[in-house]
Amino acid sequence: ATADELRAALESEASREAAEKETIAESREALVRSLFVTEARAQTLEQEIVALREGLALQSKDLDIHRRRALEERRANATLRTSLANAEERGEEQRATLEERVTELQTELVRREGAIREVRAELLQERDTSSSLSSR
Repeated sequence: ATADELRAALESEASREAAEKETIAESREALVRSLFVTEARAQTLEQEIVALREGLALQSKDLDIHRRRALEERRANATLRTSLANAEERGEEQRATLEERVTELQTELVRREGAIREVRAELLQERDTSSSLSSR
């Protein structure tokens, strides 16, 4: 092989490696952006869970208050007993609905945290791949 052929082969290899590095860098940037979006969504879900738990606590307090009033009102009026029982049932249904939503959000949070870990692992793998490419 002549010096020109060797030079051309080296330039071609250098060009290919530069293109690979650029592709890896673009992929890494996209993964980092995706990671930030996923982390932001996870934080939003955590905030929603906190808000739902606070709402659940308020619902529990409200339910306790209704139960105390029910004891007093049952002694005085049979009609109010039926109305109160219906209100308690609605409160329990709302509570069950909130508990289901909290469970759904916690499941989604766990899934998203898993996705974050996967993206981080991919970033580490790409970094390692990039390091091994640049050390050649």
